Amino acid sequence: MRTWNIKIFGWVCGVLLLPAGIWAAPPLKVTPAPLQPRAAGAEKTPSTLDNLVTAYRGEANAQAEYLAFAEKAEAEGYHKVAQLFKGAAMSEGIRAANHAAMIKRSGRTPSAELEQATVGTTRENLEAALKGAKHGIETMYPAFLKQAEAENNAKARMTFRSVLAVETGHALLYAEALSHLKSWKKAGDIFVCQICGNMVEVIDFQYCPVCKQPASEYVKID
Repeated sequence: MRTWNIKIFGWVCGVLLLPAGIWAAPPLKVTPAPLQPRAAGAEKTPSTLDNLVTAYRGEANAQAEYLAFAEKAEAEGYHKVAQLFKGAAMSEGIRAANHAAMIKRSGRTPSAELEQATVGTTRENLEAALKGAKHGIETMYPAFLKQAEAENNAKARMTFRSVLAVETGHALLYAEALSHLKSWKKAGDIFVCQICGNMVEVIDFQYCPVCKQPASEYVKID
């Protein structure tokens, strides 16, 4: 397994995120862009709270989907892929809980209607997971981050940056599993941070590269 790309990712995330951790970041001084008049019939830009609700629903559905993918991987004899999907499901659950807490503090009740998961072969499921991660990295969370910056919402900004970092790591693992699927039949090492949901194969750091919490917060996925 090529662990060098995960290690480099960890260092990059360590540079991108503030050393004090995602929840202890000082308020950012961002001047919101002036509001422009909307044309008649134009759609309203979702607020950061709306985006948190969307993210919560997405994470909750992804958690259920990845658990179904894990069962399929076990059935097909891809034990490390099953560990990967179990770890991803745990990560989604952690992030969903973080989003839910922020939604509650804003006065709304988080809720999510779970959709029926579409389960294919293990290879197809990895491809679907990679596609979903790329959508989050390239489209969804950058838009959410931009809106949080426009609203000068420092906590949401750091939350979305954290998710981007975690999703980038997930995408690397999905791609690696797809490239070496046969070697992922044997069980291996997958670890998940219980604070931010970051997922790695090797713990070669003292503090999580994403949330800066002690490496002891990572748990091994069986």
